[in-house]
Amino acid sequence: MVPHKKASLFLTLLFSVNTYAEITLTSAQGTSNERKTYAHQLLQAALNTTAVDNHIDSVKQVPVSYGYDARTYLVTKGQADVTYFPAEKQVEKQLIPIRIPIYKGLMGYRFLLINSKTQAKYDAIMDVSQLKGLIKGTGTRWRMTEVYESHNFLNVKAEKNHSLFKMLNAGRIDYTTRGVIEAAETLNSIERHFPNLKIENSILLYTELPIYFFVGTHNPKLAKRIEAGLLQMIESGQFDKIFYAFYKTIPTSLTLKNRKVFHVENPFLSTETKENALNFWQQHNSPLPF
Repeated sequence: MVPHKKASLFLTLLFSVNTYAEITLTSAQGTSNERKTYAHQLLQAALNTTAVDNHIDSVKQVPVSYGYDARTYLVTKGQADVTYFPAEKQVEKQLIPIRIPIYKGLMGYRFLLINSKTQAKYDAIMDVSQLKGLIKGTGTRWRMTEVYESHNFLNVKAEKNHSLFKMLNAGRIDYTTRGVIEAAETLNSIERHFPNLKIENSILLYTELPIYFFVGTHNPKLAKRIEAGLLQMIESGQFDKIFYAFYKTIPTSLTLKNRKVFHVENPFLSTETKENALNFWQQHNSPLPF
């Protein structure tokens, strides 16, 4: 082979070789494996959608303690590239929010989980002020806990969901809440271990609770790339394909459209997030988006 052809072949091989990068995503203690896998697949798909030339990114999950502060710290310090949790205006000053709600805002729609013997009490409730008179069990680190406390709900806190279920079963609290997309998982869990518990028949609490991907302020290019990827996926239908692979069933027995919807405003959202939510699936004080 003549020298110039050898050089040409070398350059072809050099620039056709795939280049790899690893994008780290926080994997929080206390988050279900289903939700971790969903976030992982969604982020990987967004990166694949916006890949250029022969560059390939792989997503690696980085274990971290449950709290939002721990995840924020890791991303701020560059020890993880991406995290995800409910939007909150103070965090949005520390990290770059990618304002596309990865659960379509549906985590803000909450069932009540109650003792099956107390259903009649909830049938009689006609507004949220009546609900505030009952004792609600809530997660110590839930963003929703701050929202409910700001509206003077009576809260008893626990670190783990299982502890809330035990307290509810023992009558120490009146109810707790679960997101509608968690319904199937919750029903399976309580049926086996807590047969006296059930999802209440008539009420749905609604709070604006968009869950976003966040990246560090030192990495705006990554933020723009993830946003562009998610938008392309929404347009192509790939976003829905991944979403419904994980959250395709809300039991019809839960009769969502026949429920009383009580709106509890989230005072911790930034103006930008409130306005942006209207561009996607979540609507302010809206009827059900199902």
